[in-house]
Parts: sequence; C-alpha cells; structure tokens
Amino acid sequence: ALRERLAALSPERVYAPLGYGGHVDHVLAREAALRAVPRALLHFYEDAPYCLASASGSRNGLTAPFLALLSVARRMNPTAFRLEAGALPLRPVLADVGTTVALKMAGIETYASQARQFFRAGDGIRVALAAYSRAVPGGRLAWAERYWSPT
Repeated sequence: ALRERLAALSPERVYAPLGYGGHVDHVLAREAALRAVPRALLHFYEDAPYCLASASGSRNGLTAPFLALLSVARRMNPTAFRLEAGALPLRPVLADVGTTVALKMAGIETYASQARQFFRAGDGIRVALAAYSRAVPGGRLAWAERYWSPT
C-alpha cells in the first residue's frame, strides 16, 4: 500500500525516521521505508528527542528523568544508538532549517504528554533544538538539522 501511495504522489523526497534511540515505532517506519521507497528519494532524519541528548552531549532543555531513562536504555541496547539504517551505508546531509524551526517546535508541542516528559518547562524545546544545531558536525548555521541519505 505504501508503494502505491508514493507512486500516486510522485514525491521528490521521502523522509523517514532513522530509528536512532530504538523507539519501536520509528524502527518499524524506517524498515517500511527501506522496503517501499526508492533509494534515490529516501532520506532519514535523526529521531528527537534521542538525537538532542546525544548530539549536544549536554542536558540543555531536557528533563532529568528523560536523561536518566535514556542512560539506562543506552546501556541495555547500545546498538539502538548508532547512526545507521541496518547495513545500508549512509552519508550525512546538513540542512538549514531556520525557516521551519518554529513549525518543528509547534509540532513537538502537539505531543504535549511526551514533550512534558522530555523537555524542561518553558523554553526547553527551543534550548534543546538550539544545542543540537550547534553540535551538528560541520554546522555553522543558527538552526541546522542533519539528514542521512543512502550512498
């Protein structure tokens, strides 16, 4: 069904979660994309909130309970925290997301019950995304995001 829907839409690009962090829904979505999307169209995004803690190496904007849970998860399943999509070789692509970062923050806020668990109250989402942007290798953009494309 996914292949047929994509064929009808004729997208220029298809974005899927990388599965970084091992969230089962994200891993399943990645695997479905790997089977249904032509490699030339496929791009993976780094899964929030997991990449936010890892990329910055800091706790900026994230709650202590989430960071504690993440620490346990990393010890239990370290392979879930690798920047890869199975055995598929990937190359990083840096994007300037300054024009869309407000939409991303609003999108994260729509998951209110999760956002309260992951991000500090107030400006936690903005602080975490800004720390991630500063930490993305090669990034000198005010608001950067890294995607991964099959090579």
